[in-house]
Amino acid sequence: MGLSSMTPSAARTVGYASGNFGKAAMIGALEFTALFYLVDILGASPTTAGVLLFVSQGCNAVMDLAIGRAVDRAGGVSRTGLFLSIGGAMACVGFILLYGLPLLKWHDLGLAACLVFAVRLATSLLDIPHNALLTRVAAASRSRTSVAVWKFGFSTLGLLFVSVLLGMLQNPTHAERSEQGVLVFGIVCGVLGPLSVLISWWVVRHAEADGWRRPSPSSAGTQQAASGPGVFSRLWRRDYGLVLAVITLTPFSTHLFIKSLMFEATHVLGDPSAAQTLLAAMMLGQLAGVALWSWWANRLEKAQAARLAFAIVAVGFVLFFWLGPVSMFLACGTMALTGVGASGALSLIWSMAADCCDAAYADSGRRDDATAFGMLSFAGKVGSGFGGLMLGWWLSTAGYAPGVAPGATTTAIIHALNSLAPAIAAIACAVLLGGYRLSHARHEHLTGMRRTA
Repeated sequence: MGLSSMTPSAARTVGYASGNFGKAAMIGALEFTALFYLVDILGASPTTAGVLLFVSQGCNAVMDLAIGRAVDRAGGVSRTGLFLSIGGAMACVGFILLYGLPLLKWHDLGLAACLVFAVRLATSLLDIPHNALLTRVAAASRSRTSVAVWKFGFSTLGLLFVSVLLGMLQNPTHAERSEQGVLVFGIVCGVLGPLSVLISWWVVRHAEADGWRRPSPSSAGTQQAASGPGVFSRLWRRDYGLVLAVITLTPFSTHLFIKSLMFEATHVLGDPSAAQTLLAAMMLGQLAGVALWSWWANRLEKAQAARLAFAIVAVGFVLFFWLGPVSMFLACGTMALTGVGASGALSLIWSMAADCCDAAYADSGRRDDATAFGMLSFAGKVGSGFGGLMLGWWLSTAGYAPGVAPGATTTAIIHALNSLAPAIAAIACAVLLGGYRLSHARHEHLTGMRRTA
C-alpha cells in the first residue's frame, strides 16, 4: 500500500488536530493555576497544596492505565465517542464547581482536592482516546509528524487562550469581583474545552471506514497475537522505553516553569501581569516553531529533530536565568526561543510514541494504542506530580508564605526553579533520545508500507 493512501486530507488533519485546543485549555488551566489557586486563593500552605496535587495526580495516573485498556477493548474510532462524551460532561461540571468555590465561600481543601481529581480524570477520558486516534488518522511516519505538529499548534493556541484568561485570577480591589472572575474562568474552560474535543472526534469518526486501516500484520505477528502475550510484553521495547522516560522527565522542564510562573512573576519580577506576558511570548514562539518543525522534522529523523528541539529549550531557559530579571523585553525574547524548541520537542515525542505503537503491532498483531498512550500519560503525570510536590517543598523550605514578602534567598530559589531546573531536565531528555533507533525507513518496513513513485 502506498504512502499516498495512508495520508489524511488537510481537512481531517486540521479537524483532528483542533481537538488539542480544548485539551490544552483544560489541562493548561489546571497546571497554570492549581498550586497558586490552592495557596493564594484558598489559603493552603505550599506543602499541603503540593501534597494534595501530588496525590490527585498519582491517583489519576493509575486511572489512565485503566482508561487506556478500556478504550482498546472497546475498539474502533467511533466507539471512542462514548469516552469523550463522559469525559466532556465531567470536565464541564468539575471546572465550574472547582473555580466556583471562592464565590460559594467553600474553602474546604478536601473538597477542592476531590474536584481537582475529578477534573484530572475527566481530562484523561478526553485526552487518551483522542491521542490514540493519531495512529488511525495518520499511518505513515512522515505524515504523522505533520499531524503531531499541527496538534501542538492547536495546543499552543489553547494555552495562549488560557494565558489571556489568567487575569481573572488576579485580585482586583473588589473581592467579590475577583471571586466572580475565578468562576467565569472555570466556566469558559469547562465549556469550550470539551466542546472542541468532541467536534474534533466528529470530524474523524469515520476514519477506519474510509479505508485508513494499516496493512495486516505479518503471519508471525498473528501467531504471537493468538498466543496472547501480556499487553506490557507486547508494548515494551527499547524505543518505547526511551519515549516513556522522556515523557516522565518533560514535566520537570516546561511544565515546571508553568507551575511556578505565577510565583516568578509576582515575587521575582514584581509584576503579576508579567505571567501573562511571558506565557504569551512562549506561546508565540511555539506558534512560530510549528511552521519551522513542520518543514524541518520531515527532513531529519525524528530523534535527531527532537534532540535539537530539547537543546533549544535548554538554551532558552539558561538565557532566561541570566537575562530574565534584567528587562521584560529580554525575558520575553528568551521565552520565545524556549517556545520554538518546545514546539518541536513536545510534538515529536508523541509522534514517536505512535510509531512505537505500530512497531508493537507489527510484532504482535494486536493494537494496544490507547494502552500505550495511557502508560505514557501515567508516566507524565507521575513526573508532573513529583514536580508539583518538589515545588511545594522547595517553596516551604525557602520560607515562602502567602501574603508575606519573600526574602532574597526565596526569590533566588523561585527564579532557579523557573530557569536552571527546566534546562537540566531538557538536557537529560536530549541525551536519552540519543538511543532512539526507530527511523522513518524502519517504520515503513515494519508496517509494510512502501513509497510510491
